Amino acid sequence: MTEPDDDTNQNISQDSRKRPRKGLGSLPVEIRIVILAAGVLNIGTFAIAPYLALHMLGLDFSAWEVGAVLAVNLVAARCLPLISGMIGDRTRHVVLMLTGLGLRGAAFAAFAGGDSFGWFFFCSAMVGLSGALYEPSASAIMAGQNEEIRKRGFSFLNQAQNIGAVVGPGIGALLIALDAHLLFIASGAVTVLFTLPVYRVRHALRTEQTQETVTGSLTRVFKNGLFLRFGLAMGLFWVIDSQLTTSLPIYASALSGWDEMAGAVLAVNGLTGVLAVFALRHQFEKRAALLLSATGMTVVALSIGAIALVPALLWLLLCVVLYSIGETLVFVSADIYIAELADEKDAGAFFGGHDVFWALGGAIGFFLGAASTHSPMTWVGLAVLPALAAVLIGTNAYTARKKTVRN
Repeated sequence: MTEPDDDTNQNISQDSRKRPRKGLGSLPVEIRIVILAAGVLNIGTFAIAPYLALHMLGLDFSAWEVGAVLAVNLVAARCLPLISGMIGDRTRHVVLMLTGLGLRGAAFAAFAGGDSFGWFFFCSAMVGLSGALYEPSASAIMAGQNEEIRKRGFSFLNQAQNIGAVVGPGIGALLIALDAHLLFIASGAVTVLFTLPVYRVRHALRTEQTQETVTGSLTRVFKNGLFLRFGLAMGLFWVIDSQLTTSLPIYASALSGWDEMAGAVLAVNGLTGVLAVFALRHQFEKRAALLLSATGMTVVALSIGAIALVPALLWLLLCVVLYSIGETLVFVSADIYIAELADEKDAGAFFGGHDVFWALGGAIGFFLGAASTHSPMTWVGLAVLPALAAVLIGTNAYTARKKTVRN
């Protein structure tokens, strides 16, 4: 084999220097901080979430009181983003982000300040409100970037959230073993402190303010056929995704005979999600969002249906691995597609509107999961939902292709 001469080596070196970076460092500093903030937010959230119900039971809360505390968080977090998103579209999304971060940190720490049902109900509602303030605004800021940064940014955002979901429970386990109050205060302090870097780059986190009236924005969102079909598809997906905290952990516990194995479902889901974003990031930048979303829905349908084949814990966890790959495709491509539909106008309203479908689908999923019999037909029946979602997304892709040809 002949060695390349010096000129060839020099050309290779120059080509490598010209090749654009694709990692996190290629994103603007302010976008990196938004991504890191999402990860920190999830670390604090998932440090508390797995242990909050157990802590309340230890305080002798009744079952309905525990359910009410958890439910008010979901209602606030998923029903209010439409309002907060439209407020951000008319003011500054970064202000709502900072408010959401600060409020969540304060609400986390406040759990340590009382032990009554009313106090926990209030703190949980504030945690939900903080998410309603932060999440649609962070997504709207990401949607306002150019296409390359937007696609790469959303993939890193999902990865940061997954890492937070994996790291958080471990930190929470260490802290709650020492003192539950320490868990709440530490989670709150870290979240509040992270408002500082976001505040420092606030001037760079600008989004286009809409000139539409509130009625005009709502009309633009909920009379958009593409958005409604996609929202319905995502609602069907959220029915399935809610099984990660209902039927799937219950089934894992039943198969193994150990309550502790219920947590294995979320652990496998989180770890697979982190790795899946690493493996699929370039696909999010190269492929059409609808293609990836339909592919993800198909993978989700296959993974849920496959659970019916073998009643064994290892098989269930392998199906969760496959599900998590499809889930990652759906999560990231959904953010990218909603940003494309918004086209930098009313982005907060579009992402808030999506949360309405999330709330409806998630609530239905919780009831179905709680009533699940874990028979083979249960899993086959659930698998029909993401299959229908894939068809709806395919309809959107066909409509978009027809418009392109016509133009």
